[in-house]
Amino acid sequence: MLASWWQDGVPDPNLESAAVLATSQLLKTVQEAVNRKQCGVRALQTAVCTQLQPIIGLARLRHSVAYLALQILCYRNSITCQQICDGGIVEEVARSLSSIRSRELQGAMCYLLTGMVAFSEATHAAVISSGLVPQLVALCRCAPAGEAGDSSLGTQLQQRAAAVLRNLAHNTRNHGLLINAGAHPAARINAAVAVACLVGHEEGNPRLQLDEQLVVHMLQVLGAACQGIIKHEAFWTVWKLCQGLASLAVNDSNKELIARNGGVQVLAEVLFGKHHNNEAAHRYALSTLWNLAFVESSRAAILAQPGLVDAIRTALNTTESARTKEVAKGCLAGAGREGADQQCRRGGVAVRRGAGGVPLGGGAAPRDAQLRVGLPAERDADQDGAAGSGL
Repeated sequence: MLASWWQDGVPDPNLESAAVLATSQLLKTVQEAVNRKQCGVRALQTAVCTQLQPIIGLARLRHSVAYLALQILCYRNSITCQQICDGGIVEEVARSLSSIRSRELQGAMCYLLTGMVAFSEATHAAVISSGLVPQLVALCRCAPAGEAGDSSLGTQLQQRAAAVLRNLAHNTRNHGLLINAGAHPAARINAAVAVACLVGHEEGNPRLQLDEQLVVHMLQVLGAACQGIIKHEAFWTVWKLCQGLASLAVNDSNKELIARNGGVQVLAEVLFGKHHNNEAAHRYALSTLWNLAFVESSRAAILAQPGLVDAIRTALNTTESARTKEVAKGCLAGAGREGADQQCRRGGVAVRRGAGGVPLGGGAAPRDAQLRVGLPAERDADQDGAAGSGL
């Protein structure tokens, strides 16, 4: 009957009720096999999956039984989970979960999501990137009132929404994404820089770890700040963003992310320009580049960026700030543009460097001194325009 309803991928409205009944029967058959722990459940699921597209079609028409049928097909079957995910059902749920009024249908949707994320880690990225996490959190907080005053449906919905989040949280790779899911880019950037200023001296602090999307947002905002244009409804301050990046670049994973997403080019733009509190802007940009220079790809990018090495040397030769001179020397040494016997002082510790900025033996510099430029926080008053500054 499902095949007749879905002939050539076009549903027949006259057969919709019969298709729903057939789906209900398939659900009961597979459910019974699972509950009784019968042999051949996987083979039964595979056989039913020949009707997968019609069932997904019924789910798109918002039949609860279709979502429940898809859920039972996910049971301990990662292949089916991926097939259902590829069928676009995650995006369908993301579009409609918060807007529909039926707690029964919402519960069925969440039950399907629970099965998918429980039995296939490959579906996690699709669920998180779809924007479902904030919706699931909201459902966990909603009052458990169901249709006709029945609170059981509301309670069940809360439990299923929480189960989706819990199953996602079992995967440690999702932790950062779950924490930040749904946050506005400006809020995430502000939070990241604030944390960096507070714990930036702690190289191994997990709070410093960024995800790639946040790195992209930060670099886009810094580029906008260099050009003096509004981004995310605000003007941003160059030196403050660079201060955050300098501390965030302590983390080895962040180094790779910043370099891979064009960080060297954006930092070069900082050094080429004139900005509010220009001395601090240049110093923190140099500090970030120095930290990045411990990654081979970043060293190559620094040397390849037109005019960047000359801009670093200009900063070294023209600044009256001892701190800026220090980081400019370190940046040149890290990029391999100074001699093997170059002595540079970082964070109060002398470090001898050979070609490529690699620390030589005998320096006994602590790892924090090797990887981070310790600079005091700026105390200059922020004198940005009336539009304000995000940072």
